[in-house]
Amino acid sequence: MNETLRKYVDCLRLNLRVISLALSRKWIGRQDFEASYDRLAPHYDGAWQHFLRPVTDRLLSQIPPEATGRIVDLGCGTGYAAWQLASLFPQCAITAVDLSSGMLQMAKTKFATTPATFVHLDMLQYLAGQEEQSVSLIVSAWAIGYSQPAAVIREAARVLKKNGLFAFVVNCADTLQPIYQAFRKCMARYPESLARLALPNFPRSGSSLQKMLVRSNFKTVWEQEGRHGITPPIDSQASMLPWLLQTGILAGFEHMLPLQHPGPVNAYFEQLMRQNNDLISHHYLAAIVRKL
Repeated sequence: MNETLRKYVDCLRLNLRVISLALSRKWIGRQDFEASYDRLAPHYDGAWQHFLRPVTDRLLSQIPPEATGRIVDLGCGTGYAAWQLASLFPQCAITAVDLSSGMLQMAKTKFATTPATFVHLDMLQYLAGQEEQSVSLIVSAWAIGYSQPAAVIREAARVLKKNGLFAFVVNCADTLQPIYQAFRKCMARYPESLARLALPNFPRSGSSLQKMLVRSNFKTVWEQEGRHGITPPIDSQASMLPWLLQTGILAGFEHMLPLQHPGPVNAYFEQLMRQNNDLISHHYLAAIVRKL
């Protein structure tokens, strides 16, 4: 079979598989992300968090020093941003929210001598349970794209006090391209191995994100769009997948394809990653917005 015909056949097989899974309602959900991050939690800081810190620190450094009362960190993970917020705003009450109990357990270790409230809940569920105009500052580092950004922004606007701030950084839809290109090619080559479907909610562009913010009556105080390069550890470059599965990049999505298990899908993914010399980078949007 020549390459052109193979691509056509692969595309047809994948489309049929997607239709079958969609009709069966086989979608990855909150429980899949929770299970992935519970597994990742003990190793997350060493495997991945340190790559994200420069952008996270830049965002936190731009927050005006005016917050009083309650501060909420949505999708707090292992607690890096929440801990920094506790240092920046010692007069405020910190609430750290995450859907992974494993991540929250790691976050609590950073607050051994500093008071904070930890909530094991999906971020939208948490916001829905909060009173209107009850929070001064909401922060979310790298998390709202795993939820529903437009809904999170609407709920944040409802919960924030007048002139309250929402500070966040989120991946764009085209982030980490070499990895997700390999993932999509594995889906096309081995559609019978596809177990679930996903509809990623990362914003496509800064303009699409800005429309969401304007609709919810937010005014931008600071914003930045950029690409943050990731250099994999030297000992992972011969075999990328074991490292990637410890980072959170494929969290949730690992329930779609059997990448954790030796086999043809696993081997093909590794082959594609070795063939692609493109830089692995986060394409991110960071912003601090004020509720009018």
